[in-house]
Amino acid sequence: MDGINRPDRNSRAGPRRDRPDRQRGEVDATETHLARAMELGVEHTGLWALYGEVLIAQGRVDRAIEVLESATDRDRRNARAHFMLGQAYRQAGRPDDATRAYRASIDQSPGFAPAFRELGATLASVG
Repeated sequence: MDGINRPDRNSRAGPRRDRPDRQRGEVDATETHLARAMELGVEHTGLWALYGEVLIAQGRVDRAIEVLESATDRDRRNARAHFMLGQAYRQAGRPDDATRAYRASIDQSPGFAPAFRELGATLASVG
């Protein structure tokens, strides 16, 4: 051992501490990094989906919808972006749009169970 205290990268004891983690409540730091990457022109649609997810966690649903609509326009095959767009629509009180987004997610990834669950919950909530 070289005397340097390093986190165990293989440990399942908890989340990594060497990067912002939106699940630990560090959404502001994560949002800052994602926004900066987008300013630099990063076109990876997975990044856009993650940014939308962070915006939803911050309660910025209208901005999340803008970002996620852009992500799905850029890459119609991104099941995660469609799913997160459904989440944003649902929080915004737009169940018809949420239903379409969840169905698009399922079309792109038929085994994506969360999309089925949320589609069912959305349909059940509107009767």
